[in-house]
Amino acid sequence: MKVILTGRDQKFLETLSDYSLLSTGQIRKLIFKNVHKSAAHRRLRKLRKKRIIERIARTDFGEWVWTLGEKGRAHFGVKKLKINRNSLTHDLLCNDVRIKLEELKIARHFKSSFNLREKVSEKTNPRDRTLDQIPDWICMMSFNSGKRLTSIEVELNYKGKRRMDKVFDTYWRKKEIEKIVYFVSTLSMGKKMLELVKEYKSLKGETWFMFVTIDDFLKFEMESNVYFLGGKIKLNKISPVLSPVYGEDRRIEKLGA
Repeated sequence: MKVILTGRDQKFLETLSDYSLLSTGQIRKLIFKNVHKSAAHRRLRKLRKKRIIERIARTDFGEWVWTLGEKGRAHFGVKKLKINRNSLTHDLLCNDVRIKLEELKIARHFKSSFNLREKVSEKTNPRDRTLDQIPDWICMMSFNSGKRLTSIEVELNYKGKRRMDKVFDTYWRKKEIEKIVYFVSTLSMGKKMLELVKEYKSLKGETWFMFVTIDDFLKFEMESNVYFLGGKIKLNKISPVLSPVYGEDRRIEKLGA
């Protein structure tokens, strides 16, 4: 039996293609917010049965993680997603950060690391590829100085001085990236990173690099603290809500990896 896709199905598939992967809970939040849990699950099962979407793993909390299935990939003209099951917790937390940023209306037009990684694979010799060169998200984010092309990074574990120095040096060379915002697991990790970016202050300014602790951001939202070389400030003091009229930005589409 052929599945007739509803308007909500179309929105769901577009969203899943955009995010690359989503947990059941994230899907319910984004697509089935006002639908009973059992009805949402039935729809997911039906789309899965027709190979439009597929389940790839369970989270630590027992939720399924979903991505486009064979027919869904054919519809959007995308390749099968290469999933690192060891990084699912990180990848889903990246989604949570993006969902919250969009909910707060301070960032839009996201491009995921999965999309950027595909571009790197096409252009770069395999021996020269490194995941540290690929942001978790690229987006247009709102600051007091205007809309800025921003790299969003979610970091659960400190990678060490040598490795982080290389990451920041790569960012310094990417002239198109105007801001870097790290969402980190601990305050001490963020402060270590601040020490490393001091040398770029005269070149990039004191707000080129900023960090927020993940728990603080997800709990306090616009009242969360943003740390930078000049000190700290509430998010609502540095990142105003974007205008409802906000067209596509060609800088996102032109951006290479």
